[in-house]
Amino acid sequence: MTFSRISILATTAIVFTATAGQAECVTLDRSQTYSLTRHDPYFSVTNTVSNDGTVREIRESQMNGVTAHVETIYWNGVIAIDRQSDTSHIQVFMDSSAQSADLSRASQAYSYPMTLMVNGATVDHGTFTMETIEQTSLYIGDCAYPVMIVRTTMERQNGSPINEEALLSVEAGMLLGNVAMTADWQPRHGVFFDEIAVK
Repeated sequence: MTFSRISILATTAIVFTATAGQAECVTLDRSQTYSLTRHDPYFSVTNTVSNDGTVREIRESQMNGVTAHVETIYWNGVIAIDRQSDTSHIQVFMDSSAQSADLSRASQAYSYPMTLMVNGATVDHGTFTMETIEQTSLYIGDCAYPVMIVRTTMERQNGSPINEEALLSVEAGMLLGNVAMTADWQPRHGVFFDEIAVK
C-alpha cells in the first residue's frame, strides 16, 4: 500500500465517520449531474458531466460569514482548464489530446505543455503532468465509492510546482475529493464531502 493511499484513507475515515447511517448509496454511472456537500465549513458542489467527458463544476462555499462562488470546467474530470470566481478568471491552455488520456488504469502517465492565463493575460508557461497511481475506495457517509488516485503536477516556469492527488470516480467522470500535496508528496490539506446525491 502506498503512502498516498494510507494518508487518504486515514483522512477520509476521520472526515466521514460522523455521517454513518446514510440510507441509500448513489449509483455513479446513471446520471450526468451530481451534488456533493460538506457541512462544516459549508462547501457545496454541483457537477454536470458531458458526453465528451467535460465536467462543469459550480461550487459555493461559506467561511467567516462570506459566501464565495466558483465555476470550473474540467477535462477528464481532473484538468481544470477554466476557473471563474467572483474576483478572477484563470485559464489553462493545452493540447486537446489531453481530453482522451486514459485515467481508468493504474501506472499511466501523461504530460502536456501548457500556458497559464489570469484575467486574459498570459502569466506563465510550463508542463501539466498526470499519473494514475492506484484504485481504492473513498467513503461518503457509509457508502464506499471506487476512485482512481491521480497525481497531477503543474510545473511552472515562474513558480513552484503545484502537486495534487485527485480522487477521480472513473464511473461518473468527476472528482469525489482532492488532496493538495507538498513538493515531496506529503498531504497538506484535502477537500472531502459528507453527502452525495443525484440531481
